Amino acid sequence: MSPPCPWSAHNEPLYFAPPYGIWDNERLLNIWQDKEYGEIRPQPFSNPSSGTPTHPAFLSKNQHESSPQEDEVLSDFSDITDADTIILQDVPEAEALPISDEDFVSRVKGALELQGKCKTSNVGRRQARRILQLLQLALPASPSEALQLSSDEARAQVDTGRFVSTPIITENEQSLPLHTVAQFLDEYYDDTATVSIQDPAIRLSRNIPSVRTVTVAQLKKRFCEPDPNANAPWNCLELATHVDDGLRPAFLNHEESRLLTKLKLPNTKDSASRRHYEPGWKEVEKWALLAQAGALTEPHQDSHGYNTYITVNQGIIGFGWLSSPTPEERRAWCRNPMTFVGGKWRYKVLRPGQTVYFPSGTVHFVFRLKAAGDTLAFGGHVLRCSQIVHWVETMLEEKAGSDITNEELTVSALAYLERVERFVRQALKTGQVEKWGGAASIRRFLALKQKFMKICEVVHRS
Repeated sequence: MSPPCPWSAHNEPLYFAPPYGIWDNERLLNIWQDKEYGEIRPQPFSNPSSGTPTHPAFLSKNQHESSPQEDEVLSDFSDITDADTIILQDVPEAEALPISDEDFVSRVKGALELQGKCKTSNVGRRQARRILQLLQLALPASPSEALQLSSDEARAQVDTGRFVSTPIITENEQSLPLHTVAQFLDEYYDDTATVSIQDPAIRLSRNIPSVRTVTVAQLKKRFCEPDPNANAPWNCLELATHVDDGLRPAFLNHEESRLLTKLKLPNTKDSASRRHYEPGWKEVEKWALLAQAGALTEPHQDSHGYNTYITVNQGIIGFGWLSSPTPEERRAWCRNPMTFVGGKWRYKVLRPGQTVYFPSGTVHFVFRLKAAGDTLAFGGHVLRCSQIVHWVETMLEEKAGSDITNEELTVSALAYLERVERFVRQALKTGQVEKWGGAASIRRFLALKQKFMKICEVVHRS
């Protein structure tokens, strides 16, 4: 195992569970074969008389130049050679920012159709087909499906005792000035340090993860000296940030939303000394999302029952999610997350300065327009005191279906639950139960916590 990097948000090399991880099931590989998945053919804007695309985002090109393979497990998209294949024209960020969400998504669909034609069975083709499938079903979010709120309104929504079931969109909540990709990369002083990247050029295999390790020097070159013919955008997930303060949105900076801060301390009984991290623990309250133009993230829900916020600093990021699923839809999602298409899929397109906050268990995916440039976002996870029942219910759901999250539950999950049990039992003695949702909520949490522990014991014995 490689030693931890001092700047990394992780204590060990990161290998995500599906949809990011090692494909160790033949069925998952077969899902993405054409015979099972079927063809997707979204229609671009066309001239009725000629049948040729006329939308300004589309151009005609007869030949695609190939790019070299990076190693024996990688593949590019140079086998797309159909005549008059539709490609996207570069859109400067200043021109891309004001376009509507619907126009942005329409352009993304055109790019995904092209990528989905790749004959090589690689991660990028699977991603493109899956995201295109969902965007074909998705609709722009209505005001009730994504709450566009001021800071005070958002704070009221996440106040003690209130459960938020829909994403919240705010603006100008990051007190730290917005950063650019160049600024962020320039603050990595050790070019020999390593980082894990999700690489869509990797061929699908039961034994090869879609995440590989590169050096910071390679990362800087990839972003600062981009190859115009490269068709496999790197996606760097949950990098460490260079700052400690100024990232958390103002509306989340209060006691109700600071539970995770208290839980990050390892379960050391009465110790309240300065924080240290033991094996299995990592920084989860702040991280950076750095991605090349066109990078995709397949549908998943964040692990450990976390609530999540993401603030766009540079570029444009498409955020899609499963809106207000019924219990039946959630069960169907958990049974087959790789192919589930039921329920109501919605999307919002986020610009610099905008923050999206979404509750634990939210099934979501991310898409970007290759022509609109690279993206940088800062994000973090949150746990709320009054929502401990929903939190443990979500972790039980994760335990039953490990393929639904972006990474597997770690030893910290059990320690989190143990520490919260100590908190709430003390609250029962002192009568300070309201911050935990009330006495009934505490009793429900304790029962669910015991259920979670029993499941872990059974898994450990097996």
